[in-house]
Amino acid sequence: MRTLQTGLPVSSRLIAAKIVFLFLFFATLATSCMSTRKMDRWIGEHYARTPAPRIKDNASLSFITPEVAKNDKVSQTEKHKTKVIPALFYWHWDRTMQSTMADGIALNQLTAAMATQASLKASKKALEGGRLDVAIKKVPHSFSLRQKENLIYFVVYYVHWSHLWLSPADEELLLTYKFTKEGAAPVTGTIRHKNLQAEMHLKYFQSLRKLTWKYLEQYDAGTRLAGKEAMVQIIADITENASGATVQQR
Repeated sequence: MRTLQTGLPVSSRLIAAKIVFLFLFFATLATSCMSTRKMDRWIGEHYARTPAPRIKDNASLSFITPEVAKNDKVSQTEKHKTKVIPALFYWHWDRTMQSTMADGIALNQLTAAMATQASLKASKKALEGGRLDVAIKKVPHSFSLRQKENLIYFVVYYVHWSHLWLSPADEELLLTYKFTKEGAAPVTGTIRHKNLQAEMHLKYFQSLRKLTWKYLEQYDAGTRLAGKEAMVQIIADITENASGATVQQR
């Protein structure tokens, strides 16, 4: 009987087998954690248990929003890129998935917050007798899941560590407005609001699902705050313009 010779001693072959096993094990483990289907499911679960914001009626206010696609998808998550450094005793994985939420989610949060601010006493006074048209051009609606994973193999043992976090996309809120009132010059303007949402990092004993829900809660709150601040700025511009017109008439 002939024996196949590999050119490597038994101990070397065992080490090589262990290296291959560890590489495949951690590659499979990381892939299972970063599943596009899981992320879309978690996003859907968050908004399924979050009441839709109520938009207050206001005859002096109207919104012009981008056309929202009619589908049942709350989000669309795609694998963006994967970078692997497979050295002999050191491996590094760098993975990114990007989630894009349906436009209607951010638009509902934003317009509800703006309408609520417009219904306040001071805002009603500024808008009285006129009409405010707000055109929403852009709204932040994407974020990424990043994972950096490292493995060092020391023949008889190995060291493995991973860093995972959620990061907002480089997007901004962009809207224009026009306020018209009989007998007065129109007031127009543009408002830009940078996406200031902070990154959120996975902590020990914290599940990725709970981290995602916490991130989305922060996203919702940030969108509402951006809407509130935008309406405050619009009302301030209208009030300042009205004051200037009054002075000129005097």
